[in-house]
Amino acid sequence: KSYNLLQKKIRKPSLISYIVLLLLSTIIFFILIYYKYELNIALFYTFNFLLIFLPLTFFYSKNIPILFSIAYLYKERIQINNINTFFKVNKVDVIVFDKTSVLTDDNISIVNIDNQSDINLVQLIKTLEQNTYDEIGKFFRKQEYDYLFKIDKSKKLNGGMIINSKEDEYYLGNYDFFKHNKIKVKKNKTLGTAIYVVKNNIFLGSVVIKSSINKEVKDIVKYLEKINKEVVVLSGDNEEYVRYICNTLDIKRYSYNINKKDKLSFLLLSKEEGTKVLFIGDYRNDKKLFKEAFLSCAISKKETEADITIDNNDLTDIKRLFITYKAYKVSFILNIFLTVLITIFKLLLLYLGILSLEVSLLITLINILIIIFVSIEVLMFK
Repeated sequence: KSYNLLQKKIRKPSLISYIVLLLLSTIIFFILIYYKYELNIALFYTFNFLLIFLPLTFFYSKNIPILFSIAYLYKERIQINNINTFFKVNKVDVIVFDKTSVLTDDNISIVNIDNQSDINLVQLIKTLEQNTYDEIGKFFRKQEYDYLFKIDKSKKLNGGMIINSKEDEYYLGNYDFFKHNKIKVKKNKTLGTAIYVVKNNIFLGSVVIKSSINKEVKDIVKYLEKINKEVVVLSGDNEEYVRYICNTLDIKRYSYNINKKDKLSFLLLSKEEGTKVLFIGDYRNDKKLFKEAFLSCAISKKETEADITIDNNDLTDIKRLFITYKAYKVSFILNIFLTVLITIFKLLLLYLGILSLEVSLLITLINILIIIFVSIEVLMFK
């Protein structure tokens, strides 16, 4: 199914190239007649000229490597929405990682509970997070406790939420969220993502959760820097935790305590400056960011409207994406070089008078088979 979709998207040899070839062949035919060549000889040379410069082999030199490259990416669970996206990969200057969906995984654990009341904080946060669908919300919904109450309404703000249940008002979020709203909370200095809870302006306590760092990202970052792609991390988490993660993964450029508006501003400013950004993150939570990026990549097991969708079981596919494009370029150059050599070889045979139409067709077929072979071999080798 994917193969057939790709075939439809790849351009066929343009009509103009055939028209130009026919016009040139016609001119050659009449020049030969003008110089008193016999009709069968004139036709022989004209048809040979047509076969020698048939654009089919030059078309295959480019498009067979494209077809195999994108089919290979599909096999590796990397879905590309169109052919233009594949070519845009090479133009990317900066790769922006979202911390939660890329640098850390779903292996979340509670590392500290600073309880300032008799309430079970984990059960309370589970109740308050019951309608959220990010990684933190999913983690707390998996906890064994029952919900304490139903939520009447909730309002999501930068860094936190305001939740109403009957006559009670709860504030849930990070330290900066409470600082911005001028609500005093005791800062939890445990390394990780700290979640603070306030009920009716009374501080109840904080819970710190920590995710496992995705160590394979270190190799990806090293490769991207090697091919002159700058890596940037944008995160809403606290400074200490973001610095710890980025230092572990050798990422030099990062921002912390920033919200979605800040991330959007970064992408819009990059666009104005002509910097081409590949944004990699969670499509469900960052749809606006995906639209503004030069290229967007969703880490998801489901199909998305992002330019590229990668199955999050294997983040090395980010590296594989760039390696595959490099393999395409190598095979394309090799194929063009071999096709030009074969064209010169056929012209030499024609000049020596030992080229027949059958031989010309056979050489063309061999040329196409070589293109296929080179495309596969280079891709598999890479």
